Amino acid sequence: MKIKLDMTERHINSLPLPALINNHFIPATKILFIKRSITLRKVLAFFYKEVGSQRIWLFATKLLGQEMPVIEIQTRVNAPIEIVFNLSRNIAVHLESTTATKERVISSHTSDLLELGDEVTWEATHFGVRQRLTTVINEYRFPIHFRDSMVAGAFHAFDHDHFFEMDQGQVLMTDRFNYTSPLGILGRVADVLFLKRYMKKFLVSRNQIIKSLAESGKVGDYLGDLNLTDRC
Repeated sequence: MKIKLDMTERHINSLPLPALINNHFIPATKILFIKRSITLRKVLAFFYKEVGSQRIWLFATKLLGQEMPVIEIQTRVNAPIEIVFNLSRNIAVHLESTTATKERVISSHTSDLLELGDEVTWEATHFGVRQRLTTVINEYRFPIHFRDSMVAGAFHAFDHDHFFEMDQGQVLMTDRFNYTSPLGILGRVADVLFLKRYMKKFLVSRNQIIKSLAESGKVGDYLGDLNLTDRC
């Protein structure tokens, strides 16, 4: 292990100030941070041991160049834009799309359709740990956009924007998930290794459920007798 650690440190110490790695400009302050971080050195040493010298550079590049992670997903849906919008803000639909994580609502709410200012506390299992998350709808423009942001939970922060637009006769649904992981540098390491990939898979699965429901024409169980123009 000591040999691997020494070799990892040589890789780290050989980084110039500033650096241009894989066409990414890396500020000197970030490189110095990595060089001086004992915790990060240990993480990189372990990663070096597991995958070898070629991929350690890719890992360091991602870590050095990483700002606030952003996940963007686009899904095309053959349904009226109002239906897609309402399904996307429907609590029952969200629970239907998250059965794998056994999600449930533990706060009280008066409607299944979330509106501006609505705050909900969810409970779900991620990575084998039961955890709670409270979100609030802080932006709302029917039927083209709404945003839910974290109030309390496992992340340091996140904003999840939902955009809807008509494009070539279909609804183009765009999710933009901006988040900051907890635990500082360890959270950034988690982003590179698995968290961002996990969250993208989670959001893609959710959107496929919404698409399937919207295109099935059987939305009455979730939206009741709402007209297409109804906002709530």
